[in-house]
Amino acid sequence: PGFFDQYTGSTEEQLRKLIASEPYLAERFDKVEFLFEPRTLQSWSGTTDRFFGDGFVLTGNVTEFLDPVFSSGVYIAMYSGRLAARNVLTCLAKVDDGSRRFKNYEKTIYAAMDLYLEMIEGYYTQPFMELFMEPREKFRLPDAMVAILAGELEGGWKLDWRRRLFFWLVKIHSKRPLVPGISFADKA
Repeated sequence: PGFFDQYTGSTEEQLRKLIASEPYLAERFDKVEFLFEPRTLQSWSGTTDRFFGDGFVLTGNVTEFLDPVFSSGVYIAMYSGRLAARNVLTCLAKVDDGSRRFKNYEKTIYAAMDLYLEMIEGYYTQPFMELFMEPREKFRLPDAMVAILAGELEGGWKLDWRRRLFFWLVKIHSKRPLVPGISFADKA
């Protein structure tokens, strides 16, 4: 965030200075007329209300910023970019606004972000880590969790039931241990 402090003035002046500081961007966008005043979002975690509108579609971390430690942001960017591009191409081919397709796009991306948010929030808890670090091959739960962490969002029910089972086991484990605990105490 401190990087942007060097650009002063209104949000439009700041954006124009940023564009001018990068030769490739300056060449392409120096004289562009903005359709609306540029806006800023200052937060380490945030989301937007709409992912699409007349003439635009949001992708990647612009839609929601999750957690800088996980690579989910990179995957969401690629995943949402691919889905958005498909929708745009379909709109151009069918000469329509694609509002139904983009509502489905928005729903799909929200579901993906919710899934990763659940994974991220769980990952930082001791019961999650204890179960995750003591994998059992029964039901191939570790495979499902690793697939999701690696970016598999279209695995359908074959992954979803195992994810749900894993989180159910995490809840049980938090009340009644199922695997040995992990100690984070310093060993002297």
